Amino acid sequence: MECNFSLMIICLYLPINLQVLMLLLSLYLENLLIKLSVIVLIMASGF
Repeated sequence: MECNFSLMIICLYLPINLQVLMLLLSLYLENLLIKLSVIVLIMASGF
């Protein structure tokens, strides 16, 4: 019974957590792309 209840809670909160994770992941990737493009620009101007 308790196991089912915890499973229900997980099922309720998982979509929210997934959305948050996706948002964080997209922000992280965006940040990474910006950093990479800055590095590429610095290297391009260096040569």
